[in-house]
Amino acid sequence: MMRIPDHILLPMESAYRSHLAEGGRGVLDDRVFHRGGAEAGARWHLVHLVHRLPDALRSDRQRGPTTLRQQVVVGVEAFADLSEEFGQMQAVGKSARDMLKTLRPLWPAAVSRLPSYPAFRGGG
Repeated sequence: MMRIPDHILLPMESAYRSHLAEGGRGVLDDRVFHRGGAEAGARWHLVHLVHRLPDALRSDRQRGPTTLRQQVVVGVEAFADLSEEFGQMQAVGKSARDMLKTLRPLWPAAVSRLPSYPAFRGGG
């Protein structure tokens, strides 16, 4: 789990939607696409809560280039942001945002930004 620069996200999403539309034009409808994105985000949010949060509450550990706690915080925040931005699954999104208010003070090191994928680091 690493970071993609913000200026890459919109073109990446556009290319993804374009390719996805080859199999079904419904994804070109923002309501359909954003609802599906929120449902996928909610699924990952639940994975973080059920499978990763209990372990992260006991201790932190390295998982690739980031830590378990970083991944939990970033995953919960991503869903909260998605829910707010597109007005989807707002009650679950609000509970995710409230959870962040509890986790951030407990895990200050986990709040640091994720490293960028190597392709987006430095020079060329």
